[in-house]
Amino acid sequence: MKGVALKGWRVVVTASNGERFCDRLERSGAIPIHAPVIAIQLLDGEPFDRALRRLDTYDWVVMTSRNGVASLATRLTALGLTIPAKPVWAAVGPRTGEALESLNVEVRGMPSEQRAAAVPDAMGDVEGRRVLLVRAKRATQDLPMILRQRGAVVDDVVAYETIEGPESARSRLEAALAEPLQAIVFTSGSTVRGFVRLVPDPRRTVSGAMIACIGPVTAAAVREAGFGDPVVAAEPTPAAVVDVLVGSSDRDRERARV
Repeated sequence: MKGVALKGWRVVVTASNGERFCDRLERSGAIPIHAPVIAIQLLDGEPFDRALRRLDTYDWVVMTSRNGVASLATRLTALGLTIPAKPVWAAVGPRTGEALESLNVEVRGMPSEQRAAAVPDAMGDVEGRRVLLVRAKRATQDLPMILRQRGAVVDDVVAYETIEGPESARSRLEAALAEPLQAIVFTSGSTVRGFVRLVPDPRRTVSGAMIACIGPVTAAAVREAGFGDPVVAAEPTPAAVVDVLVGSSDRDRERARV
């Protein structure tokens, strides 16, 4: 039954890396349309490179996204460096953790809730510890602030930039929205803002479609955009996003039979 739960549903996936979402949607019978509304630009710069050259001086390295992991791996290769044994690694969630594990890094800290501000709770006592944060340009200051309040010595370096609603994404999104759709998947506040930037009348465009979010922070951005209440995945994974769509579609069918 699960293989046809979303049979015929046109579902737009707005993530920059949407392959796993699309694969899960296809297994549930949906017609996924990958239309990224953000672009990721990996960055290099002396503060980042300097931090990577002295990775072995840090007690913790904290990664808050897969894009940060990709940037770290790219710069390490460019600098001819390898990952030293000393630092302990933390990841904001399972997808970031998987990206780190692909570099043969063991993740020792991961919060139960995928929020950057929750990461310190998974790290234990950090007083006096040197912590490297590898993050996006314009990331919020909640995470470094909490770590410093707990006594950590924090280096906060920029590894990549998220470009919301790049012009290069417009035509692909327009094609995706040319026919009626049953659902839209948002995976971050950036994807919500990128969508709003690219669509002339975003509220009207999403009207009638089910909106699925990867977590509560993304859901808050959806509400702030005026899109109403979305369905929210129980866990921040592609499988959980599809599960919440399937569950919501089942409830809609039950109501229709009453």
